[in-house]
Amino acid sequence: MKIFKIAVVVLLALAVGYFVGYHFGQRIDDRKHLALSLNMDVNLYQKAESGDLAGVKSQLGFFILGQFNSYAQHFGDTPFLHYDDARRIATIAATNGSVIGFK
Repeated sequence: MKIFKIAVVVLLALAVGYFVGYHFGQRIDDRKHLALSLNMDVNLYQKAESGDLAGVKSQLGFFILGQFNSYAQHFGDTPFLHYDDARRIATIAATNGSVIGFK
C-alpha cells in the first residue's frame, strides 16, 4: 500500500510539472508571436508613412501567402469570409516574384 501511495504522489507531481511547463512554454510562444506581429505591423506602418505603397502591397502579399498556406494545411478548403480573396492574393504573391519580405 505504501508503494501505491508513493506512485500516486509521483504521478501527480509529474502531471503538475507537465502542466506548469506547458503553461510557461505557451506564454513564451504567445509573447514571441505577438512581438513578431508587432514588428510586422510597425514595418508596414513605416512603409505606408513613407509612401512606399508597392512595398506595403508586396509585404502584405507575403504575409497573406504564409498565413493562407498555414490555414490550408490545418483546415483544408474550409472557407472563411475572405477565402477567395486570400487565395487570389496568395496566388499572385507566389507567382509574380514581387514578394521580397523585410528590408
